[in-house]
Amino acid sequence: MTSIDSGGLSERGMKCTIPTFSYLGLFLATKARPWSASDPDGYIALAVAENRLSFEILRPKLQESLSLPSEIECYNDPSGLAPLKINIASLMMRTILPDIQVEISHLCFSAGCNAILDNLFFCIAAPGESVLIPAPYYPAFDNDLTAKAGMIPVPVQMPKVGELFIAPFEAAYLAAQQQGHKATSILLTNPNNPTGTVYDKGQMLEVMVWAFKRGVHVVSDEIYAWSVYKSEPVEFVSAPRLMCAAAKAAGVSEDAAGDLLHTVFGLSKDFCMSGMRVGWVYSRNENLHKALGNIGAFAGCSHLIQHALAGLFSDTALIHHYLQENCRRLQAGYTLLESAVKVAGIPYTPAQGAMFFCINLREYLHEDTFAGERALWQALFDEERLLLTPGRDCHFAAPGNFRICYAAVEPAALPVAMKRLVTFLETKWKKPE
Repeated sequence: MTSIDSGGLSERGMKCTIPTFSYLGLFLATKARPWSASDPDGYIALAVAENRLSFEILRPKLQESLSLPSEIECYNDPSGLAPLKINIASLMMRTILPDIQVEISHLCFSAGCNAILDNLFFCIAAPGESVLIPAPYYPAFDNDLTAKAGMIPVPVQMPKVGELFIAPFEAAYLAAQQQGHKATSILLTNPNNPTGTVYDKGQMLEVMVWAFKRGVHVVSDEIYAWSVYKSEPVEFVSAPRLMCAAAKAAGVSEDAAGDLLHTVFGLSKDFCMSGMRVGWVYSRNENLHKALGNIGAFAGCSHLIQHALAGLFSDTALIHHYLQENCRRLQAGYTLLESAVKVAGIPYTPAQGAMFFCINLREYLHEDTFAGERALWQALFDEERLLLTPGRDCHFAAPGNFRICYAAVEPAALPVAMKRLVTFLETKWKKPE
């Protein structure tokens, strides 16, 4: 059904006109005058999860691998070209899945992780069903899961940020059922966006057992899996490594568990290639792969970029060096921010991975509400040309939290950003009496 006011768009088309997140307009505005050494008063945009720290390490090999062999000219396997699958499977087994034989038939590539998640949830759930997501979480999930798949994202608040507990999942599961929106899946992001925390192995296992007992799909978004720069206090463990133990504890077969576990990876964050639009899902569910082989064609990766990436990932020594250096740079940025907030006495959430630094400015809010949070956020943008991610967009339980995406700018901008923030809080905004 359409109307004149909608410009002829359907109801679902009109829903898609809503911006992906509330700060999109201001982020685009920063592009007109970004900070640089030659323009030290420019905008510093720290609100978008992008990694620009290390691509120059990969660029020469990627350029060398760009060519036009005949096999990329025609239709091919919509789930991904075999050479790329083979090299990515090898990467996974060398690093995060050392005790698992990754079959290339269990991999499906698409144009970025948002396309993977869109198609994945389209296949494993029906419109109007709920997906349980431990909060806080990535702001765009609300859009990515509803725009086409028609899911209902349910933020599940945990007693402690960065940890997982069964009781909140159970309560949310029962509430969704009572409301007529059955929860058929849970979505975890590990390491977490927006906090950069890593989930405890034991807690991950408990959640998977809980889900498998109920026939609930577990989607583990591990787009930051190769950006873990600290091994303490919690060791990062990829979800597939826990599947067999979770199946045994839940009293289900490994085949049944394999049908319910889907792990998502990508090149945007860990490999500084957000513009390449490449993501993939690792799942043992055969019917899922048949379905993705159909609808995946709507969001396929260019054969040209797949061919070039196959060449890039064939250089295992380069990839090993890159992963080490990129993590070193991420940790250097984190350490700089941590030092600055400690001196200023600003509370923060300790992180182990990804490219996020969460600060808590609740004591600076002139009104202890999300409206008060928004006012401080807007003032930082208007007066200091500093753009952070507001906590409400991430579904923090309380106002005053802000996400800093520190890998999206050149490292020299970070001290400037922190100086602007601290000076503003101490001299212009000040804590309420």
